Formats: sequence, structure tokens, C-alpha cells
Amino acid sequence: MSYAYAFGAWQGVAQSTSGTSPDYDRWAATASIAQNTLESGAANEAFLTKLREKLALRRADFVAAQDANTVRLNTLKTQLSALGPVPEEGSEPEDIASRRTTLKSEIETLNAPRIRAKEAFERAEGLIREIDAALSAQQAAILMRLGPSPLDVRIWPSAMGQLTEALQVVIGSVSAAWNTPVVREEIRDNLPVILSLLLAAGLLMTQGRRWMGHVSLTFNRAESPYANKFASYLRSLGQLAIVILSLHLLARAWDISRLHGNDLAFLLEHAVWILAPFFGSRWMGKRLFPLDGLTQIPVPLQAGLRPQARLITHWLGLIVSVQVFMGYLRDAGDFNNGTIAVYSFILVLIASVATFRLGMMIWKSTAGAADDQSIAKSTNRLITRLGQAMVAVSVISFGTGCGWLLGCGRCAVVFQLVFCRIAGGTFCDI
Repeated sequence: MSYAYAFGAWQGVAQSTSGTSPDYDRWAATASIAQNTLESGAANEAFLTKLREKLALRRADFVAAQDANTVRLNTLKTQLSALGPVPEEGSEPEDIASRRTTLKSEIETLNAPRIRAKEAFERAEGLIREIDAALSAQQAAILMRLGPSPLDVRIWPSAMGQLTEALQVVIGSVSAAWNTPVVREEIRDNLPVILSLLLAAGLLMTQGRRWMGHVSLTFNRAESPYANKFASYLRSLGQLAIVILSLHLLARAWDISRLHGNDLAFLLEHAVWILAPFFGSRWMGKRLFPLDGLTQIPVPLQAGLRPQARLITHWLGLIVSVQVFMGYLRDAGDFNNGTIAVYSFILVLIASVATFRLGMMIWKSTAGAADDQSIAKSTNRLITRLGQAMVAVSVISFGTGCGWLLGCGRCAVVFQLVFCRIAGGTFCDI
């Protein structure tokens, strides 16, 4: 799409809507440019979207123009009706015939702009429909576009090289910033704030568990078993919140120190979101799969399999954190589709295997406990179905992660842990 076409389209559709009637000459030029744009097929999605918005404004003008002079037109029609029908035989009085002719002429004069506006409205409506069809075709082509396959080993060296280069830029920015006198001077100026943040983070990490233990004692004094369970749940959730807060303080201290480049600053800004899945999975693994074989857990898993289930849950959280990190690193840098396909394939492959194993463990454990009267049958069936669904999700994720549909595989890792979190939240007994 040339800039001349774009400029012409914007000038045409920018006609003010405050006028008494649309400028049909300018509209004809605008419609021709829009039609030529659609026929050329060179316009991108952003241009077509804006063109559609402007055409929709003109369409609204034509809708308003079709309703112009409605009151006056209805009055003239009423006057014409009052004259009665034209006599079938003979002739009517000359003054009545003259008046009838005058009223018809006035009605035609008032109807002409309305008819013109209706024609322009239909043309604008048709152009908008064509734009909608073009946008749908472009979006479908993007969705179904086959991207580079990670099974093509020829793209692996360049992908690894691009990843290594991006990481080196992030790491190297620390030493580059330290070697800048202005940065070192700024560190000295902000040293009290940095040390205060580091001290607060250290206190939270070293004393936070003890503080949350004191808080939970308030509930443990109650004799209700539910209150004790709630205290345990509150303590574990508070410990997770303390870890997240500590990470935020550390990232904030690093950001204030200015020991980073632009890419690392962007990563520090989102550090909590990057690491939250990993620490959240550790919390969820501890709640769902305690190592104490005597503790009752929502999923009837054998004590010997609990460490493995907890480890898999941790791995899934780590993979999601890596996936989020790579997403932010990609936004900060400029990864090509081959690089995205390679790292997505690796992450999806690991996550698919882990999810498959965890799903099979839950499936078999609940199937073996089908006759256990201590487990509600409805809950047991639900857990079994979730285990089966995890197996199905892992297989589908592996297939999409192979790179046949670019974009589907990148969502698979996040979807798997979200699914595990839903399953965990369903059965997490506080």
C-alpha cells in the first residue's frame, strides 16, 4: 500500500460530519480509493482496520442523511393525500391540478438527497463487508500459516546462536553499566535506599516463616479441626506471599542501582511475573503432595509416588517461568520464527512428558482407589477424569509443539500448568 493511497483515503474519509449534507464528490473519490485498495490486496491488517473505522463514520453520515427533512416530507405527503386521487374520467380543476404538480415536485426534490444517501450508504456497507472479508482472510492465513518446524535441524544452530547472543547482551549489560562512571556515582547516591531494600528482603526471607508461624498460632489455639487446617493453609500462603514480596524488593533494588541495560531493565520490571509460576508451583506441590505419608491428601496417591509428583509439579512451574522469561526476552529483542519454534518445542516437549507422567499417576491411583469407601465416588470420578484430561492435554500439546502451527505450541506450556492449577485448586483442602 503506497503512501499516496493511504493519504488519499484518510483525506477522503476525514470529511466532517457536521455539514448539512455529505460531500458526495469526495465520497466517490474515497470509495474508489478504498475499492482499488481492496482489489490490490496490498493493504495490511492495521490499514484495513483504520479504513473500516473511517468508512463506518461515513456510513453513519449517510444513515443520518436518509432521515433528513422527514417532518417536511410527511407534511407534503399528507397535503398531497388531502387533494384526493386524480379523477379517472374527466379533468380536475386547474388550481387543484397545479397544486398537485407543485406538491409532487417538492416531494421529489426532498426525496432526491435521501435516495442519494441511500445509494451511498449501500456502497459504504458493501465496502465495509469487503474489508471484513479481507480481514477475516488475513487473520485466517496468519492462524493457519505453517511456521518453521523445530524438527528441521538446520534452524537449530542459528536459533541457539540468537538465544546465546540475547542472553549475552543481558548479562553483559551489568558489567557495561558498572564500568560507566555515571552509574557508579548514581549507585553511591542511592546506596541507602538500595541497602534498605536489600535488608528488608533479607529479613523477609530469613524471618518470614517464623512470623507467619506466630500468626497461625492464633488460629491453632482453637479446638476446631477446620480452624487448624485454615491456619496451616494461611501460613503456607503467607510464606508464598513473603517470597514474592522479597523478589519484588530485590528486583526494585537492582533497578534503582542502574546496573543493567534496557533489556535487563525490562526483565527486572517483570521479574515477579517471571518467577511467580515457579514459586507458585512449589507451594501447590507442597499442598497437594506432602511427603508425610500419614497426611491425608485430596489425590489418593501412594506415599512413594508423592516425591515424584511434587517434583513434576515443580518442573512444570519452572518451565512456565522459563516460557514467560523467554517471552519477555523475545519482546525486548528480535527473535525470528525459527528461534521461537525451537525454544517452544523444547519447553513443550519437557512439559508434555511431565504432564503425561503426572496425569497417568493420578489416573492409575484413583482407578485403584475406586472401591475405597473413604473416598466419595463423585470426587473420585472427577479426579479420574482430570487425570485422563491431563494425559490428553499432554499428547495434544506435544503435537502442536512440533511447530506445525506456529503459535499453538507456545501456548501449550502455560495451558498445562494452568490446567494443573485448576485441578489442584479443585481438590486443595484447607
